[in-house]
Amino acid sequence: LSLQEATAKDNRYVMAHARLAEAWANLDFDGNAQRELLVATAGEQRLQPLDRMYFEAIRAMVTKDAAREIAIYQQILNRLPANQKAPGYVDLGIAYEHAGDPTHALQNYAKATSLDSDNPAPFMRTAILQSRQRHVPEADQAFQQAQKLIDLKIDPEGQADFDFERGNAANDGSDPGTAERYLNKANGEAKALPSVQLQIRALTQLST
Repeated sequence: LSLQEATAKDNRYVMAHARLAEAWANLDFDGNAQRELLVATAGEQRLQPLDRMYFEAIRAMVTKDAAREIAIYQQILNRLPANQKAPGYVDLGIAYEHAGDPTHALQNYAKATSLDSDNPAPFMRTAILQSRQRHVPEADQAFQQAQKLIDLKIDPEGQADFDFERGNAANDGSDPGTAERYLNKANGEAKALPSVQLQIRALTQLST
């Protein structure tokens, strides 16, 4: 929602379009992702060197070139100052997820949490990945830590995303009662935001 508002206010904001393309790709709206990437490409020459690297990493992600995505995020991580390394490790971990390499993804999320224990993102990614691997105790522990941090931030969008991911994980883990509880909560929160995309995802999961 914030990215859509940013592009609506300034259609020449290249990185907002690029990040929106990334968000659409994460939601599996590939057509929307390609469209935003095309809009962003028109202004990529104006980007500063580091933003240009992020742009190239997002392009690799949208076009499903996981090896290139990993390589670029590793280069970015090497250039980041110490106080910005934590989100760099999250980005690299997600790239490893896209490459189907959960071991290296979890290693990078662990590095991120060791550097910044107040950021819910690496805990969320860890929980989702551990859940997919049927590591239930590890997933539950990471979900609980992410929830504590989201509660502190009072972030409605973050809470809606959390409830969807928790429900999605329970659905994958054959726990329909827990899945239904969290997915119904996410659907209600998506209506309140409002976020049609999240509603669609929650209802799709509920239908299964």
